[in-house]
Amino acid sequence: MANRYKKYIYYLILIIIVIDLYHSFRQHYYYDLDGDIPESTLPYETVKPTLQDPLGVKTILNQEKHLGPNRFFSHYLENRYMNICPKVFQTISDPLHSVYLSCAFLKIIIQILLIYLLTVFTFNDFFPFKKIEHLFIILLFSSCFQTVSRVREMGIIDPAITYTFFYALPFLFLLLYLLPFIFKEFYNKNLIKKQWIIVLWCIVFLLLSQLSGPTNPGIAVVFIIVILIRYTLTYHRNNANHLSVKSFFKNIPKSYYVYLLPLCTMAIYSLYLGTYNSAYDTPPSLSERYSLLLKGLGDYFIFNKSMSILTAICIVNSVLIKIFSKKESKKVLPLFFYIILFTIIYIVLLPFGGYRPYRPYIIRYDSVLAITFLFIFYWGFSSCFLLKSISTSKATRIAFIIYTFISICYFFILDINTLKLHSPEVRHIKQIQKSEDLIVPLENNDWSSNIISWEPAYEPWQSENPSKCLQRWGVIKEDKRWYLKKTE
Repeated sequence: MANRYKKYIYYLILIIIVIDLYHSFRQHYYYDLDGDIPESTLPYETVKPTLQDPLGVKTILNQEKHLGPNRFFSHYLENRYMNICPKVFQTISDPLHSVYLSCAFLKIIIQILLIYLLTVFTFNDFFPFKKIEHLFIILLFSSCFQTVSRVREMGIIDPAITYTFFYALPFLFLLLYLLPFIFKEFYNKNLIKKQWIIVLWCIVFLLLSQLSGPTNPGIAVVFIIVILIRYTLTYHRNNANHLSVKSFFKNIPKSYYVYLLPLCTMAIYSLYLGTYNSAYDTPPSLSERYSLLLKGLGDYFIFNKSMSILTAICIVNSVLIKIFSKKESKKVLPLFFYIILFTIIYIVLLPFGGYRPYRPYIIRYDSVLAITFLFIFYWGFSSCFLLKSISTSKATRIAFIIYTFISICYFFILDINTLKLHSPEVRHIKQIQKSEDLIVPLENNDWSSNIISWEPAYEPWQSENPSKCLQRWGVIKEDKRWYLKKTE
């Protein structure tokens, strides 16, 4: 009888996970096409120097500044994807909706892979779907991927497909690069045994992770700093009576040289290459950026409802671990310490990454994606540990499950309280499709009137690049322009 109920619960949780993923896909599908899509898709003249110089060698030799010199793969992958994938989806959809399907498909695939990696890291298992506990933690991780009202508080997958190419996708590449190292460092497992596969793995994901996106090099450097601090503390604890510099370096694990040394070298190179970025050449001074950061910290950790609740849950779980498993707590609580340490170092160094007008207080959900990811991971990892450590007390275990389930429901409710449907963008594009005019006036009486742009087109020339994208995808056949009638 008990096994039958467990089976029912297993499939019930599985159904909820599938429904949530479907909900996420639907929300990804309904988001507008962002204003940076034409930049890489066409591409712009400002992007071509980066596409013609993948490793940035010419940039450094010629001392030439241009847009995103250390972000080749983000621009290249978006260019290839947005030129190929909509045509593939046109086999099952019309040209217009194939574009939205393409964006939603990439986002949901990245979301599923990130949830999968979170679960793999938690259970030390590449097939973590066998037990109710596995699915319960997957449900927990899935609830943290906000796609609607709280996406700009705790967002992992950005609403804009371009930002997905520049943040979530590069971060996925970095996690894949670190996957063998993490298994060796924390689980003492050699994930890849053949040397040639290790070399190929490192080269591919090293380049993909460090030459795409603005945050990966910084994340990599801070991660290495934290790992070295961890090694130093461990070495000091184990060799308190026999400390020596020679012994310190001699005992550094081989995996540090195999994975972390190339990563550190490439990250520093990418950060240096990024100094040739032509965007925002006159940012606020470093002291001004720190002043802005102080203002942003309150918004992110205190007034940000999603992140503040997640942080509180992690602290509560740590206290519960200390209460219910004092002996075993040393296996989990140090992890939270190093996550906090990573968070502090990363935030302190964040102003060195420059300034963007669209990120006025330096810290924003996209710039601290790695911190959000680590807190989500710790919630799942600590919950998994508590489910095991309090198994001797049935009532306490049930109480903890209920508490965790209520927390999961809270994040689900945050994400479904606003059902987003297509904005006027689709209706306007259909109007442009049907019009026989080459210059189409559009009524500006909606809350959003942007078409593949960040700003409305009030003059026909402002719609040139969005029009080229629509032509490339086969949405319109001719070079049409449009403009929004200014309201009186």
